[in-house]
Amino acid sequence: MKQTHLQLFTLLMAISLLFCLLPPTAAQEPPVKAGAEIDYPPFSFKDSAGNPTGFSIELMRAALAAMNRELVFETGTWQNLRDALARGRLDALPLVGKTPEREPLFDFTFPYMTLHGAIVVRKDEVDIGQLSDLTGWEVAVMRGDNAEEFLRREPYGILIRTRPTFMIALHELAEGKYDAVVVQRLVGLRLIAEEGLSNLKVLNQPIPGFKQDFCFAVTEGDRETLALLNEGLSIVMADGTYRHLHAKWFAALQLPAGRHIIVGGDHNYPPYEYIDQNGRPSGYNVELTYAIAREMNLDIEIRLGPWNETLQALTDGDIDVLQGMFYSPERDLEFDFTPAHEVNHYVAVVRKGERPPPETPAALTGLRIILQKGDIMDDYTREYGLAKQVTALDSQEDALRELSEGKDDCALVSRVTALYLIKKHGWTNLNIAQSPLLSPSYCYATAKGQQALLVNFSEGLRVLQENGEYRHIYEKWLGVYHENPLSLLEALRYSAIVLIPLLLVLFAGFVWSWTLRRQVARKTRELKESLELHKAIITCSPVALYSINLAGFVQTWNVSAERIFGWSAEEVLGKPLPIIPEDKQKEFAELRRRAVNGDVILGEQLTRLQKDGSLIPISLSVAIIRNQRGESIGIMGAALDISEQKKAEITLRAIFESMRDGVLMMDVEKRTFVIANPAICKMLGYPHEELLGLEPHDIHPASARKEVKALIEKQLRGEMLLAPDVPLLRKDGQIFLADISTATLTLQGREFLLGIFRDVTEQKQAEEAWNRLQAQLVHARKMESVGRLAGGVAHDYNNMLSVIIGYAEAARQNVDPADPIADDLDHILTAAARSRDITRQLLAFARKETTIPEVLDVNASVEGMLAILRRLIGEDIDLVYRPGSNVWPVLIDPTQLDQVLANLCVNGRDAIEDVGTITIETGTVCIDQATAASNPDSLPGEFVLLSVSDTGSGMDQDMIDKVFEPFFTTKEMGSGTGLGLATVYGIVTQNKGFIRVSSRPGAGTTFQVHLPRYAGDLPVKHRHAADSHPVGRGETLLVVEDEAAILQLAERILTRLGYHVLSSRTPAEALRTAETCPDPISLLVTDVVMPEMNGRELAERLRQRHPALKCLFMSGYTSDVIAHRGLHDHGFHFIQKPFTQKDIAVKVRAVLDESASS
Repeated sequence: MKQTHLQLFTLLMAISLLFCLLPPTAAQEPPVKAGAEIDYPPFSFKDSAGNPTGFSIELMRAALAAMNRELVFETGTWQNLRDALARGRLDALPLVGKTPEREPLFDFTFPYMTLHGAIVVRKDEVDIGQLSDLTGWEVAVMRGDNAEEFLRREPYGILIRTRPTFMIALHELAEGKYDAVVVQRLVGLRLIAEEGLSNLKVLNQPIPGFKQDFCFAVTEGDRETLALLNEGLSIVMADGTYRHLHAKWFAALQLPAGRHIIVGGDHNYPPYEYIDQNGRPSGYNVELTYAIAREMNLDIEIRLGPWNETLQALTDGDIDVLQGMFYSPERDLEFDFTPAHEVNHYVAVVRKGERPPPETPAALTGLRIILQKGDIMDDYTREYGLAKQVTALDSQEDALRELSEGKDDCALVSRVTALYLIKKHGWTNLNIAQSPLLSPSYCYATAKGQQALLVNFSEGLRVLQENGEYRHIYEKWLGVYHENPLSLLEALRYSAIVLIPLLLVLFAGFVWSWTLRRQVARKTRELKESLELHKAIITCSPVALYSINLAGFVQTWNVSAERIFGWSAEEVLGKPLPIIPEDKQKEFAELRRRAVNGDVILGEQLTRLQKDGSLIPISLSVAIIRNQRGESIGIMGAALDISEQKKAEITLRAIFESMRDGVLMMDVEKRTFVIANPAICKMLGYPHEELLGLEPHDIHPASARKEVKALIEKQLRGEMLLAPDVPLLRKDGQIFLADISTATLTLQGREFLLGIFRDVTEQKQAEEAWNRLQAQLVHARKMESVGRLAGGVAHDYNNMLSVIIGYAEAARQNVDPADPIADDLDHILTAAARSRDITRQLLAFARKETTIPEVLDVNASVEGMLAILRRLIGEDIDLVYRPGSNVWPVLIDPTQLDQVLANLCVNGRDAIEDVGTITIETGTVCIDQATAASNPDSLPGEFVLLSVSDTGSGMDQDMIDKVFEPFFTTKEMGSGTGLGLATVYGIVTQNKGFIRVSSRPGAGTTFQVHLPRYAGDLPVKHRHAADSHPVGRGETLLVVEDEAAILQLAERILTRLGYHVLSSRTPAEALRTAETCPDPISLLVTDVVMPEMNGRELAERLRQRHPALKCLFMSGYTSDVIAHRGLHDHGFHFIQKPFTQKDIAVKVRAVLDESASS
């Protein structure tokens, strides 16, 4: 306290100078006329005396008072006041929501508060929960309020009812006149509470889009008043007035309701807080808390207990606020803090005569330390790795007692508490360190999210500091621990002791003093020059240089600080440092703590505030300022504006993080990755943190690491800038290829290798897919050529075969079996049948065979073929059949299914040299899009699987690629046509399926046929054997065929079978015959492709006269030609040329025996 008188004198001089510098009082301006709403609490309403009050009213008063302007209010409803402002009868309104509807009428200050709308309903209402539920309901709002404007802005279908005030609207809602009220949430809560409307509730669900910015408003174009209000509003927000008013009007709404605010503290931490001899809480903290409660009208209860238990109670919510907790960044993660109301010094205490008290963390090494459990020094020792040396006790009193009794080596306690307890207990053997180990800020603290409590206690502290009561409490409890100023008598006594010897030597000093004057003058000049030099260095430095004392008040402020932050030296000297944003106060306190503790702070990147309210990034370096005795007296700060650097960093980072190519930077010396962008993390499948620190061999497969190592060495020597198709290893083990471009960099004396990675896997896959497509195209063209050849000859060839087969069969029937001619006829029939099969195989391969599909049970169809298949493959080969369960039906021509089975089994037989096994299996399979995309031969969907495997010689890949090509065979010349598997391929693809082949030389072959599942409603037709030669019953048949030989043959066969046959060579002749025929015609047997009209058109003409006429079509043309004539609909009757006598006998009888016409 020795400097108190000097500080007081300095303060008085500063005040006098301030008054001298004040400008002369301006001429009295007229008062500003404003409007105050009478019913909009807590913003604007009338108090019990009828005077306007509320948050917005007091805020406007404070803003205009800051501008030395008077304010008078006129009260009324919102509608009346709004009209008065629009007409110019008022200068301003304190509470106006900024909406599109109002912007043409008024000008607005910047917003001072944002409110959200809410819906108020009766408590028994269950059908309304959000805005969309109000459609068709009656909703009340205040007339002209922004709630009305919001509801009318969109067609919500709400029946809007306007009332003069929200109070009236809410009362009428409570009486049941309306279904809901839409109002600002805070207004609704306040009115419900004040009016006692206990049957109403405010819904928690916010109204989407109803967010209201509240401002001061003036008449449109009144720039002078608008500027006045904006500047005044800025001042009250900056000087804390706004925060004070906000706490006054709103914080109480969020305080615990219906109970005391529980304030906790340590029961044994004197002189701050403790239980006195009467069992009551006492101490500096306790008296400060009661004073805050009086000022803020808070209902509190103070509970003191063991510190560790009290801290846990705050965490558990059993108490609301701690009246004394030291701030630390670690605690800030769990609790919220007020500004500090005291800075406490923690020191080391030892026994006298044993060792000097430690004053640095290093000096504590090896000592047995005792401290209070859960105290800030508990965190301190853990931070410096001293935790194993620590014993934690319940209180600092226990720690000092054990130390005094000879236990342990050192106690870490509060200096003030140590002084108090040493004096109380007479522990004269203890020695307290002069310099603190830690000087933490002492604050009120709450659990996270208790902003209302924090605001009240912070505001209470501010009020106590302003009215002087804080200083009174501080001096009462803590002032005794500071040195007292000397009394006048003591000063005179000490002066006499000094002055008398001084007078004795004065004369002697005068004798030789002149010899020193020149030296003193020289030293003074040098000192002045040195000071001027330092001043010039500070002045011309491009870095903002400033200093503050330990209380945080600015002592120096150079020109660059003015330029960077905007405040002049005159505006900041002697005042709190203004550049700290509100949300960075705890960060600032921590920096001060670190600086005072001797930490080196260089180039820390922080955000600071400029005078215009904008934020600026800086690089801050800090050093402690010490006096001649080595005591800390202030802090020097050097701030460099890094705005442009940050902008460049943001731009570069945006480019870096948005690159599609991966980027990795490797420290050449450590061979570890130090930088990675999101693309490379995604490419390799590593989280960013995990990828950093990996080495090159971690991201390449083992087989490529030697090659990669050589590539890196070449890249470092500059021999290779691009490495193509380098294999990379993902975290999940997948391998992919990438092109890597590299460059070497030297940064801050270290060498780095920068790599840019481009995943070329898809490119390679696309190239492979293109090659496969090209091969498939060539293959398809080859097949198409064969198909065109087959289709071109099919018709004429089939017609000729029909004649050959028909007449050969007729001749065979008329010849004695023992006649040698019979054997010749059999050879003719065998050759004709083989020719017919070759034609069908070609057409099936070319997917032009005419088919009559049926819904088949695959298992039943295979079982029906087993006997034939066993005869085909011979006795040396075992045929195994494994039917699947619940196999779906398929839609396919039964003959085609037989062909597939027969050809696959014959192919397997030919692949087995001696004995072996052919296995047939059925089942179901579902193929998804991803599987189909990865296999070009597959299709997505649900399929019936028909698998034929053999234990034969197998095939290599070259043979597999050609296995479905027509005329490809591995058999000897004359042993096969090479059309068997080509036919299978054609049938499967014609039926919208696909086939897969798997084989290896010596390991057999498996063909997997996939036929689409039939999901229709048609019944499954199980195949059955037809009669050998069913005969006619005298029915009349009309046969139409433009090929005379076939017509004659058909007439001959059908007549022998017992039918009455009418024959015609042309459709016109057939129509005439039908016209003149006296008997009903039972069946039309007609060629499909004929001159004049096709078979279907002929059938339709004949049915006009004979509605019950049934039809059987025959043709030697390919399926595409028949489909073109409209005969591929399901259910038509068809027989393919060439046919045998049995074929046509069975078919005609089957058609005639059907119950309905085709």
